[in-house]
Formats: sequence, C-alpha cells, structure tokens
Amino acid sequence: STQSTWGVVSTSLAVEWLARMLTTPNIRLHIKHFGTWMDFLSFFPFYVEVFLRELVWKDSRSAGVTGFVVFRALRMARVFRVLRLGEYNRQLQIVMYTLQASFDGLVLMAFMVCICVVFFGSAVYYAEQSDASWDTEKREWVREGSPMFFQSIPLSFWWVVVSITSVGYGDMYPVTTPGKVVGCVVMLIGLLVVAFPLLIVGANYQVALDVFDSIPEQGPFSLPPSLPSLRN
Repeated sequence: STQSTWGVVSTSLAVEWLARMLTTPNIRLHIKHFGTWMDFLSFFPFYVEVFLRELVWKDSRSAGVTGFVVFRALRMARVFRVLRLGEYNRQLQIVMYTLQASFDGLVLMAFMVCICVVFFGSAVYYAEQSDASWDTEKREWVREGSPMFFQSIPLSFWWVVVSITSVGYGDMYPVTTPGKVVGCVVMLIGLLVVAFPLLIVGANYQVALDVFDSIPEQGPFSLPPSLPSLRN
C-alpha cells in the first residue's frame, strides 16, 4: 500500500540520517550544516503523522485532517535532497556561486518587475474600462454583455507578469486600442527587464567557470573560498 511504501522510504532515510550522525568526524559541524536538517525533514513528518494518527486522533480522525495536510506537505522537503548533489557536482557548484554573485542583479530585476506590475497593471485596467460598464446585478465590469478580463487592478497584475516574461498564456488580453498600446509597451519593456539581469548572470557564470577550472577537484565539499571578483 501507499502507507507501507512511505514507511519503507522514511525508514531508509532515517537509518541513513542516523548513520551519518554516528559516523561523522565532526558532529558539531555536521549539526550546523543546513543539509543535515533538510534530510531530517524528509522523514520526520511521516513518524509524527503516524504517532498522531494512532494515539492522538485515533478516535476523532476528522479532527486531524488539517494536521495531516500540514505534515504531508512537509514530506515535500525530501525533494530538496536533490540540492545535496551540489556538494558532489562541480557544475551545480558553479551555478550556485553564479547565482550568489548575481544576487544584486536578480534583486534589481525583481524590483523592476514589481514597479512594472503595479504601473502597467493599473494602466491596462483603466485603459480597458474605456468602453465597459458596471453590471450592478453581477457586480462586475462587462463589455457588450460579456465580462471584462480586467475586473480589478490586482487581477491585472497577473497579465503584466505573464506578458513581461514573454510567457503569454492568453487567458487575459486587452481588446481596446488603449489597452493594446499598453500591451505593446509592456512586451517591449519586458525584453529589457529580463534581458539585463541575464547578461549579468551570464558574465558571472563565465567568471565562476574560470575560477573553478583553476581549482583542482578534491572530492565533495571542496568549495573554493569567496569569489569577490564576481561582484566587481
């Protein structure tokens, strides 16, 4: 059954975690490592759920539905075990250091996206209201008897994010001339907002690649020291 499968997987992960705790040469450093507790969360929620189901919520299972959902969501933590591969994979190490060095550029991109979302979300909302009317019964904006896509400014934020990242789901789109003008501006600005930080990431990746190539491989955890040149 599914429950028994989860039990086998969680038990194997727990045994591995305990074995590492007992065999590590530096227990303090191992406890402080983020990956240690990431591995712990991959199996601990299963045992807590079993304990609560059998002892606490045994007579009132419906009372523990919310708790079960929370603990089952915590099981997703085992997915993050994939990040541990970065300790053994040189390419993942390069990517991690590149993102760390490009933090300023990524923050700048997020800041610019937020400004564009608020500004153009408001702009397209008011542009699309040029020939719309308010339906007092349905309490929504309609155009020619059909509901308007942009019912509010917060709903318009979704369209701006989709357009500025060049995804274009097509679930929302402007139909008026002013709205289409705003859409054109959003798509053109999106090229700059996304492309500029990507140039920084690409340049930092090349620098990190050169730095890592100059360091001999010494097995897992052989990370180079700080890379100040990436930020300069």
